[in-house]
Amino acid sequence: MSNKPLNFLCITTFFKGEAFLESCKAEGNNVYLLTKNELKDEAWPWNSIDDVYYIEEWNHDNVIKGIAYKFRSIKFDRFVALDDFDVEKVALLREHFRMPGMGHTTAHYFRDKLAMRMKAKEEGVNVPEFTGLFHDADINAYADRVSPPWLIKPRSEASATGIKKIHSKDDLWNVLNELGDERDKYLIEKFAPGDVYHVDGLNMSGKVVFSRVSKYLDTPFEVAHGGGIFRSATCEMGSKDEKLKFNDLAYSFMILPDDIKKNFTPLKYFEENNVGINDFLKSISDYINTNTVNNEKSYILRKINQYKKLLKIKYQKDNVLV
Repeated sequence: MSNKPLNFLCITTFFKGEAFLESCKAEGNNVYLLTKNELKDEAWPWNSIDDVYYIEEWNHDNVIKGIAYKFRSIKFDRFVALDDFDVEKVALLREHFRMPGMGHTTAHYFRDKLAMRMKAKEEGVNVPEFTGLFHDADINAYADRVSPPWLIKPRSEASATGIKKIHSKDDLWNVLNELGDERDKYLIEKFAPGDVYHVDGLNMSGKVVFSRVSKYLDTPFEVAHGGGIFRSATCEMGSKDEKLKFNDLAYSFMILPDDIKKNFTPLKYFEENNVGINDFLKSISDYINTNTVNNEKSYILRKINQYKKLLKIKYQKDNVLV
C-alpha cells in the first residue's frame, strides 16, 4: 500500500469537523477546506489546513466549476463531508468527479428518511408502518389500514425539524393540502411512543468496528414542539444495575477553574469505566438550575478525594487528572 499523502477536500457549510481536519493532517495528508465565506472567522485549525476555498451560498453547478478549476493543478483523492447536511451534496460531487466513496443513491439511505425506511424494511429491520406521500389512493389506503396517531416528517431534515403529529384522516388531508406541491418531500408513519435511542458506529470493509448506543433524555419530538435542549446520554456499557450516584462530583466539575477543567475529561472517563452518564448529565442540569455550590478550590478537591477510590480518580494539588 502506497504511503503517498492523499489530497483531501473537506467540505462543510457549517463550522464542523475540526478534529477530523487535525487528524487528517497529522496522518501526513494534504488538507483543503471548502466552506462558506460567513464562516471564515471561525476557529478553524489553520495549522492543519493547506488551503481554503470560500463560497457565498451553495450552488451545485458553481461548486463543480470551482472544484474542476482547482483540479487542474491539484489531484484530489477524497471528498469528505464534515456535516450531516452536506452528505448528499458531497455524494453528488463524488459522482461527477468519479471519486471513491458513497454516491448519491447510497447517501440517500443516511439522509432521506423515506429511503432509509424502505431499505431497513427490505433488510428485515422492524420499522413503524409508513408510506410516501405520492399517490392519493396509497395515502387513503394507509390511513384506513393504520390507526392514528401518525407523524408527517420531512424526508431530508435532521432530528425532529418539521414533524407534525396527526390524529385523524381529516387532519391528515388538511396538512397535505397545506403542503401542496411540497408534499412529495414528506412521508407519513405510525407514531410509536417510547424512549428514543441513536447508535453511532464505524463500519470498515463491511464490518462494524465500533458502535455506541445513546438515549435521548427527552425525545427530539418533545423538544422540538415543547421546548428545551436536545440532550442525549451514552448508555452504560456494563450491567444496567451498575448505577453510581455522583451528583457531588458533577457539581465539583462544573465549578472547576478553567485552567484545571481543561485537564478533566469526565465523559471519556465515565465511558471507559462503565459509569452511567445519565446521572452525570442530570447533575449538571441540577447545578445549572440551582447554582448554589461553593466554588472554593478546597471544596472541589475535597469532593474529588471523597470519590477517588470509588471512581479511581488521580489528582494532584494543582491539577485534576482523569
